[in-house]
Amino acid sequence: MVSRQICLVLTVLLSSLAIHANDSSPLNQELRLCKRDKRELQNKLNEARREAEDEKSYIINKTAKFCDCKKRNLNCIFAGTKLNMMRLNTGLYYANHSKVAWKAADNFCKSHGLHLVEIETRSELAEVEKIQTESSYWTSGTDKDESGKYIWTTSKREVNPMLWYLSQPDSFGPGRVTCVNLQHERLFDDPCDHEYGFICEMPRECQ
Repeated sequence: MVSRQICLVLTVLLSSLAIHANDSSPLNQELRLCKRDKRELQNKLNEARREAEDEKSYIINKTAKFCDCKKRNLNCIFAGTKLNMMRLNTGLYYANHSKVAWKAADNFCKSHGLHLVEIETRSELAEVEKIQTESSYWTSGTDKDESGKYIWTTSKREVNPMLWYLSQPDSFGPGRVTCVNLQHERLFDDPCDHEYGFICEMPRECQ
């Protein structure tokens, strides 16, 4: 009985060896086809995964942009609604004649969906002058990031040097942060803790 089982095992082994030795046997051909199909299916699966990831990223980006746009639109709806805004040729403005430090002025404008005024041209300087009743008003300009380099805080653009009064700016120096104020159609720099009136401006995208 044992001898018969050993013979059977040997027969199977020999048959298997014979099949593997014959590379063109139908079984080996089927195995090669299966392996090829498996590779093709794996490649298609990987491609589908990449496309799915790309589509996911696209949807996430579009959704983020949409939400950001909706948020901006909502901010525009309520911007300046509680204030007596004045329309000039260069935009919508609000002048507050209460004397406060620059930071308090900046916070007030932001709390109403506005920002401290940015003045880029002489024509805008002349327009904004129309709503002034006090001698000095804070704008959004400051050199808080780099002493002596004045930047509009919203647009991050540098203050036009043609808009300064003669000999201005002159208050900056090591360890001192100064801010830009408007006086008589010219810009001056003063320590930010000085107290002046201020002018808020409606964001460009809301006008």
